[in-house]
Amino acid sequence: MGDDKTLCPSAKDDIVLREEDDGAFLFDPIQDSFQALNETGVFVFKELNGKNTIDDIVNKILSQYSNIEPDAAKKDVEMFIEQIKGRGFLVD
Repeated sequence: MGDDKTLCPSAKDDIVLREEDDGAFLFDPIQDSFQALNETGVFVFKELNGKNTIDDIVNKILSQYSNIEPDAAKKDVEMFIEQIKGRGFLVD
């Protein structure tokens, strides 16, 4: 992902986020694919609105979860975004 502070990832409009008692998943009805998410993944996915930069999302995570190191949070967010982008859940 690099250091592009202007990158504002956005989820595709047709992606379904389904939250369950014991987790959540993303579903793409067009590609018929899904991705299981943990609590942090759900938090990040909900912020992928095309307005938040990766740094914005990391800062929101750090304000919600005080026990996370900033560098680790950024790395995790970038990896998560790359993963779901690779699976076709984000706008190119």
